[in-house]
Amino acid sequence: DLKAASSAGSPAQVAIKILDKRCFSDAAAERVRREVVLHHIVSEHPNIVTMRRAFEDDMFVYIVMDYCPGGDLFSRIADDKMFFRNDDMTKSVFLKIVDAVMYCHQTRVYHRDLKPENILVSKDGSEVYVSDFGLCTSGLVSTTWGCGSGPYMSPGMLSALLSISVSAGN
Repeated sequence: DLKAASSAGSPAQVAIKILDKRCFSDAAAERVRREVVLHHIVSEHPNIVTMRRAFEDDMFVYIVMDYCPGGDLFSRIADDKMFFRNDDMTKSVFLKIVDAVMYCHQTRVYHRDLKPENILVSKDGSEVYVSDFGLCTSGLVSTTWGCGSGPYMSPGMLSALLSISVSAGN
């Protein structure tokens, strides 16, 4: 199955996300089901990491995806300074991310945790792949508060969460 997906008959390199089902609440199990279904829908886009398959056993859920040897975009920006003074590469990568997000939205898949850590890159950094659809939804409107990563939330969302937690502490 995976060999057929690789080029020139060489073995495919994949990454496997392994989730422990034993600690799943009903809500967590539903999020994983949604992640698998919606990630599969958008996998054909060239700038979204391809999900090859998903399966489970009694203890774990396995999500098999293409391996991205360059790591994540955050590391390439912060640690490697790959995009520093490289306007052409920055523009190219940015447009690929926008194209992938537009494709997701056209197929009614909304990521809800888009950040540099959830964008994987090729070894040379020229190709990018949106990944980690664990918080995605297909609903056009979401009433879920606090979805996403704190450092990347809008100021309005963050201040609302902080006021809720302060008032809950009183």
